[in-house]
Amino acid sequence: MKINKTRNKKRHTQKKKSFRKKRHTQKNNFKKRHTRKKMIRGGSSSNNEDKKKKMLEAEKMLQAYSLNKDDRENRLEAVKKKGYTLRGASDAEKNDREIVLEVVKKKWWELDYASPALKNDREIVMEAVKQDGNALRYASAELKGDREIVMEAVKQDGGYVMKYASEELKDDREFMMDAVKQDGYVLKYASEEMKGDREFVLKAVKQRPLVLQFARRVWKNDREIVLAAVKQKGEMLLHASDALENDRKIVLEAVKQNGEAMFHAQWRHASDREIVLEAVKQNWKALQYASDELKGDREIVLEAVKQDGNAVEYASPELRNGGLRDYINEKKSGHISRNNFEELVNIKSKTMLAQRLAKVNKLEIGSYLDLDKGNAIKRAHENLKQIEDRTKRRYGVMNWLRQPGKDKR
Repeated sequence: MKINKTRNKKRHTQKKKSFRKKRHTQKNNFKKRHTRKKMIRGGSSSNNEDKKKKMLEAEKMLQAYSLNKDDRENRLEAVKKKGYTLRGASDAEKNDREIVLEVVKKKWWELDYASPALKNDREIVMEAVKQDGNALRYASAELKGDREIVMEAVKQDGGYVMKYASEELKDDREFMMDAVKQDGYVLKYASEEMKGDREFVLKAVKQRPLVLQFARRVWKNDREIVLAAVKQKGEMLLHASDALENDRKIVLEAVKQNGEAMFHAQWRHASDREIVLEAVKQNWKALQYASDELKGDREIVLEAVKQDGNAVEYASPELRNGGLRDYINEKKSGHISRNNFEELVNIKSKTMLAQRLAKVNKLEIGSYLDLDKGNAIKRAHENLKQIEDRTKRRYGVMNWLRQPGKDKR
């Protein structure tokens, strides 16, 4: 029994000690955090002095307000000089038209804290909307249906603000036809009746082709509407109907505008030589979406390589293994001057191509560049040496930093 009592006492004392240690560490940690926060807030001595000055100015202003609560003219002068926020203001101030107007002229978002009566004041709301169209969200329901105010908001921030407009305006054909001239994005928030208006949808797509995604399926199958979108933004081919994705003319227009639109047409038109060639001329990356057969077409691959030597990565293995070099030899047999060679493949893209071939197939760069006996070989060798030196330096520093026990100062 005695042994058990002594054991219990020891356990009890150990628990007490551990509990005290924990409390002590918690207190220390709290003190450290508190001091850190103070240091962060305080900053340098110069910052502290600036903050003190600002605090004193704020206190003086508060004293002036408290002393002159009923003195409206002094309050208005203070608002004009240094600005004011309505967030913590009294109901009387929030309902004072002159004070609210002065505040809103400087900060449009303060309209949110104005009284309901002043949110229905046309002049105040118009002042806010002229600064930022998003101020329409704080206007009264009545003014959200005001044509002039909503049109001003659309001019400021585009069709996006139409989501705050009244349902009546969204269904007003005359107003929507005027608004769509400012920004085609109004189509997204138009009424169902307006979304069924072909003339309205066509104008919206011409103004901003991205809105094709918000149009009805009927209009995504309309050749004229889709063609208007694709001519300005080729990737809008994604939102065309399946039938129009098969339309060769539409795909050709899309690819001419953006070669990477080939991504959306690759399953149907990857083997169409004209379409692939136009896509590659616009963007060399379109070569990756061509069929295996066209990836071996010398003219198409060379067109891509002229823009960027990295395009050889998407070429067929035959062309990567020397077929492209033989083709260039056939095109320009004999000695080639620098000017003639630049017409076919410029020096910069040629050196990039040679570097890519050297990496992929481990070919000697000189053997590929034997076409030009001039400066091209020297430049290519110099470029490769510079790249090698940079990588050595970079990896050398990284390895040194990884070594343990080194002083990194």
